[in-house]
Amino acid sequence: MKNKILIGSMQVNNGFSGQYYLPYSIGVLCTYVKKHSNKADNLEFALPIYKREEKKDLVNQLNGVDILLVSLYVWNKNISIEVAKDLKKLNPNLLVVFGGPSVPNDASEFMLEHDYIDVCVHQEGEQTFLDIVNKFPDSGNDIQGIDYADIEGLSYRNKQNIICNTGIRTRIKDFSLIPSPYLDGFFDELIEFVGDSHTWLASWESNRGCPFSCTYCDWGSATNSKVTRIELDRCFEELDWFALHKIEFIFVCDANFGMLQSDLEIAEYVTTLNQVFGYPKVFSVQNTKNKRDRAYGVQKKLADSGLAKAVTIALQSTSKEALVAIKRDNISLDDYFYLQSEFRKDGIPTYTEMIIGLPEETYESFSSGISDIIINGQHNKIQFNNLSILPNAEMGSKEYLEAYKIKTVACPIVNMHGALEEEPLDQIFETQELVISTSSCNLADWKKTRIFASLAEFLYFSKVLQIPLLYVNVELGFSYKQLIELFIENRSKHKIIDEVLNYFESHADSITQGGAEFILSKEWGGVYWPPGEYAYLSLVNEDKLDNLYEASYSILQTLTKNEEEENILADAIKYNSFKISRPKVEQQTIDLSYPIDDFYAEWLYNKIPSKEKSNFEFVLDNVSNYQTFFDWAQKVVWYGHRTGAYLYGDIRMEKDIAGHY
Repeated sequence: MKNKILIGSMQVNNGFSGQYYLPYSIGVLCTYVKKHSNKADNLEFALPIYKREEKKDLVNQLNGVDILLVSLYVWNKNISIEVAKDLKKLNPNLLVVFGGPSVPNDASEFMLEHDYIDVCVHQEGEQTFLDIVNKFPDSGNDIQGIDYADIEGLSYRNKQNIICNTGIRTRIKDFSLIPSPYLDGFFDELIEFVGDSHTWLASWESNRGCPFSCTYCDWGSATNSKVTRIELDRCFEELDWFALHKIEFIFVCDANFGMLQSDLEIAEYVTTLNQVFGYPKVFSVQNTKNKRDRAYGVQKKLADSGLAKAVTIALQSTSKEALVAIKRDNISLDDYFYLQSEFRKDGIPTYTEMIIGLPEETYESFSSGISDIIINGQHNKIQFNNLSILPNAEMGSKEYLEAYKIKTVACPIVNMHGALEEEPLDQIFETQELVISTSSCNLADWKKTRIFASLAEFLYFSKVLQIPLLYVNVELGFSYKQLIELFIENRSKHKIIDEVLNYFESHADSITQGGAEFILSKEWGGVYWPPGEYAYLSLVNEDKLDNLYEASYSILQTLTKNEEEENILADAIKYNSFKISRPKVEQQTIDLSYPIDDFYAEWLYNKIPSKEKSNFEFVLDNVSNYQTFFDWAQKVVWYGHRTGAYLYGDIRMEKDIAGHY
């Protein structure tokens, strides 16, 4: 009889400049088994696999384990199944157990395709994995003879090699039964083994479950239920652990942080830790969809302390038809706009998330929605996300796909602002299914929508033309939809506008043919940039911004009705050009006929300022002189993308010739 049963585990996550997530899901499962298994004294746990490496290296690290536990996500699916396949060849008596969000709820085809997988765990896995381990023979032999029929929540092969499913397991109601992998020391050996070679990030939950059932999300689909709360004292102890271990970034897994009264206490506690220990530095949360007053209090606390750089407002769509189709119509749009307004009053930056390609969304509804969001006060950023299909989301079902005539294309998974990694020698790549056509938005309209989003990102949220666009909207009455479309309509008249739109058209075409959803620039740090940012960087790098401003005046001038409107427009464009960030800027001054800085502050609140023409001199005191173009691009465009920090702030207005200032 073997002395010990060795359990290996794999939860591959992406790295971010030498930073890696501790494999929390694996840690919870293994810690639960260590505490509750009737074989606890006969179990050993190999160091968990937590990052992407070459397949052969991962196989070598796991070779010799008796049970392999794999946590499957869309970003690690292909490397995980290939490693498991090779390990099974090396040891036919290896018990291969797959769980995680990317294991299909109906695993029949998945297990037939991958015949080296013995068991698939569905949804919440602590008790299910415990039951599997308890059935494992001490000898390690004859794993094919194990009968799992009495274990709920899994799929398995019976002795006749037929795939069987044992139904849904009742969710755990008492979280005190689940020990903390942080407090119980599961990660201690891994942290010591890795040493100072990189920095750790942490996933953390203070509750589990989501009462919503958005069709594009596998979160609510898997946990749609009442939320299970975790004891507050335990939450505080884990936060202490993060501070003492100098964990800089915490990703909070709660689906609706701010929904519970205890969330405000947690926000206050983590703020105190940051003040005392300096850690954590970032506390990233998924904002609650309702409970706007509490959500405001929580996010304000985090923002004021610097733990949140910008508040996420996850609208996804403003179309009533689309919100019904994705089962999000019970979430108040008024609450989102209220939060956006309140945070703006407090000077707290927000950014709004919108999804391109939702069922029942049209080009008209999407572009009009962007216009409305800006008018309601979103001047920092809209993050445009391409809709992807997740395996266990309702949207991924055959019935849903057919009902809305959803067409997808497999695209490589790359991270926004992620660095280009060398192509893996094993040639194993991860992909996602991106939506490029629906019954309400065909392929041509999807491209049109994608291009509109990129142009809005470039012109308005990269701040390249925000000031004159605000003027024309607030004072001349043209919607942002009309203004953005005006640039598209006039592309043939202006080479620089045509050049920018060519970026966006090529990008949209590339996605429809299986290309990445962000644009790679090998010369700028080998980083993937959103298309709007890429266009901004390109024009700055090629010294073409002035060409853009000249063309923009020509286009927008057609909307003015008299000389004063033309003059204000000219000053607004001149001031925007003066204020926009560039890598190398010496101290400079400009003369204008209007105090555009004051006008800009009022336009942001949809106010029409009183006009007093004179001669105003503006001085740019701060000098930017970055070492390299990428240094500027990283610090200003990348790091400032969620707060829209692309405009110089240290600009002063000298007295005008009439002595008014």
